[in-house]
Amino acid sequence: MSTAVLVSGIRQRVDGTLRMLEHARATGLLRIESAHKQVYIGIDRGRVVFARGMGVPRLGEALRASGAISMAALDSALALQSRKSMREPLGRLLFSLRLVSEDAIALALADQFDRALDACEELIHPTLRFEPQGARR
Repeated sequence: MSTAVLVSGIRQRVDGTLRMLEHARATGLLRIESAHKQVYIGIDRGRVVFARGMGVPRLGEALRASGAISMAALDSALALQSRKSMREPLGRLLFSLRLVSEDAIALALADQFDRALDACEELIHPTLRFEPQGARR
């Protein structure tokens, strides 16, 4: 089987899984793993709220790099996030505090997701596993 077919296959599997989770308005963590590498996609009520993997910056780092938020504002939001008993996804918190525009968050999340999917292509015989309620990090 060629690499192109494997790449297409994993992207299709991830896309199909995310569509099911969106329809179910699920909250949790989608793990895409192989022997020594992992990609994680956080889901909150059916929506992607973060993506992590090799070479994928965290949302706050991506927003800082794009100039959408200052380090001081990000630090304040992260401190507030850690004090809340029900941890709110960072993007939602930043938007509710009016520290970052919805467009800037959407662009950063799209970039995270694209990089995470690129990282999936490096996985050999990946497995997908959804863990309910694990999305909020």
